[in-house]
Amino acid sequence: MHRIPLYMASEPRPEASEYITMSEVMCPRNLIECELFLKILRKTTDTVFLNFSEVAESCLNISKKCMNMKSPTVLKMTLQSLDEIICRAPSASPTCVDAIMARSVLCIKNNQNATACNDLLYYESLDPALKTAEGTIISQILHCICLFVNREYEASKDKLSVVKGLIENGTLADQSEVSPFLALIEQHEERINQARKNVEFCKKVQTQDFAPFKGFKLTRKIPFASQACDYL
Repeated sequence: MHRIPLYMASEPRPEASEYITMSEVMCPRNLIECELFLKILRKTTDTVFLNFSEVAESCLNISKKCMNMKSPTVLKMTLQSLDEIICRAPSASPTCVDAIMARSVLCIKNNQNATACNDLLYYESLDPALKTAEGTIISQILHCICLFVNREYEASKDKLSVVKGLIENGTLADQSEVSPFLALIEQHEERINQARKNVEFCKKVQTQDFAPFKGFKLTRKIPFASQACDYL
């Protein structure tokens, strides 16, 4: 805990306006104290982030293993761990990029497709040097499926063509990592490419005369009933 000893030119007055109070506080002596505090805060923060960057990769590996568990408590803690990695790990590091991908996969498992779309869009905007060919293809496949689930059919078709182009032109070093996602996109490909047309509903008026109901006329009045009621 660091404290800043602020110097007051005079005794604080509760009835004084904020402008007068701040004018009395903003003196050169206090500005120097604030600058020293900011330097201490920056040094402490850099130390915390540096220490976390050293263990971020191991935390990510543990989170990936926990993603396969079915316990809601474990999955919630895994999501919190991924959030911490994304917020505290260096943004220009493969660990942070992989954590974004892992969080999108976890969101899809939890049916949070809108959140997954945001993570995948952010993943696509990152530096390609930080991503692998397998990660790029997986992100495109997941994004395509998320768009389809969110009923953005035209966007999912466009994304599907991009995925096919990456699969045909790309060389994958680790086929086993991508094969489950390739099977997943094959299951959705037919439904994504399915033609959807607007169906116009037209109600055909029936002209056939109705037969009386049990010998009663259609305009029979019901005793003690409201005038808004019709006997059919």
